[in-house]
Amino acid sequence: IDAEMHWKQWSPIAEKLGEMELHLPCREPLSHLMSQCYYMQHNAKFIRLNHSFRCDAEDLEAEVKSCLFHEDRFSRRLLYDKLISVKCFDPLPVQNYVDYMGTILQRRRMEADYISTPSYYPRDNKDSECIWTAGEDFQQKVIDILLKLDYYQFCDECRGSENDLDLSGATDTSMTALSTAKVKSQVRPTQDNQKDELLSTASQSLPTKPIMHTFFESVVGGCCGMSQEQHEQLLKAWKESWEARGWETMILTAQDARKHKDFGTLEKKLISLEINEYNRRCYWRWLAMVEAGGGWISDYDVFPLELTAELGAEMGKNGTFKAFDNHVPSLIHASSNEWDRVIHLMMDLLPNKRADDTVISDMYSLLEVSKSSSKNSIVWSYRVKTSINYTKGSDSLSLDCSKYSKQLAIHFSHHLCKRAASAQVFPLANVTIDEAVARRAEAALLLMDDYRNCQAF
Repeated sequence: IDAEMHWKQWSPIAEKLGEMELHLPCREPLSHLMSQCYYMQHNAKFIRLNHSFRCDAEDLEAEVKSCLFHEDRFSRRLLYDKLISVKCFDPLPVQNYVDYMGTILQRRRMEADYISTPSYYPRDNKDSECIWTAGEDFQQKVIDILLKLDYYQFCDECRGSENDLDLSGATDTSMTALSTAKVKSQVRPTQDNQKDELLSTASQSLPTKPIMHTFFESVVGGCCGMSQEQHEQLLKAWKESWEARGWETMILTAQDARKHKDFGTLEKKLISLEINEYNRRCYWRWLAMVEAGGGWISDYDVFPLELTAELGAEMGKNGTFKAFDNHVPSLIHASSNEWDRVIHLMMDLLPNKRADDTVISDMYSLLEVSKSSSKNSIVWSYRVKTSINYTKGSDSLSLDCSKYSKQLAIHFSHHLCKRAASAQVFPLANVTIDEAVARRAEAALLLMDDYRNCQAF
């Protein structure tokens, strides 16, 4: 399959066809940027530039972004699709990749002349592009801007790694001969509109699973009673548990949040209020959900009980903002517009100045929204379990299954872990309160196993 389309369309295709390997062409970033700039100037379909790239632009980031197009063709979220593996390769010269694929793909039984339909105009201004004479420091600034984007970030990580396709040893002489001897160049009108319509129709007919999002942006050295490694272990346990209930999972990051037009405004406000790094990240996830197109999100210490993929798909048909742990934003579903509306309500309710004893977090901001006149347009409920119910036996614990009915999920919060450890009903035996918080991943997976045993009876 070779298709230029939105990244979200690959997952439903993989769902229908099975495991898939995607090959992402990764060019040298500056050369790729200049090529896009030229294309944006000269292609009538995409034209939005009336000048060459300006190294003296007042807003360099805006100048770089004015050249970019089709940023939605790749997302790092594809890396978390269990049916998709993403590889990278150097597309220049093209023949290397043609030869590589010639050793893999079955040849056609009936071969015809290949007719090239170039979609580009020869770039004739390379010598006049200012970026090549602007100095290494300037070039690095441009690269740093590009590395904020999923495509360039992935390419930077992938090139030279085990996921970088080795094209050096692949030679298919018959393929090479075919490509050099039979290619005929012929420019003819493209049929983009028909292709887009076909792809759209195909993707709509493919089955899709609901996606449970979470947000994770590590704090160097860890935080909140857990090391960075323990946070990553909890994230892995979260992913495994939701996927076991039939969900697709997607991990959003700061990069997703930064795509929102109001990210800078929100971040400036939070910094002025001296909000710490962890709590600022909690606000970022709201913007990330807007950019993700809305849907479900849970904290990565929230684990599924009755909320299967089938139930989630049914409950998600309505885009109304639904908070399932009341004002604690541990499990929420809403449309993109609703996510955007509520985060702006929260922003509007932030104080201009922080009092010494004021706690500011997205949880308290959502609490303020719940007190406002906007409450009637949000569905508030208590369907997330906030306690652990084990019965202590002579030498073991047994889960009290009756206490878990009609609950969508359980929130392994700091408070829950500390309280359970103090009462000696934590899934892990003989742990201190601090150890209970740090080892939430292990405890959650044990409880998930016990809960599945409840369902078996």
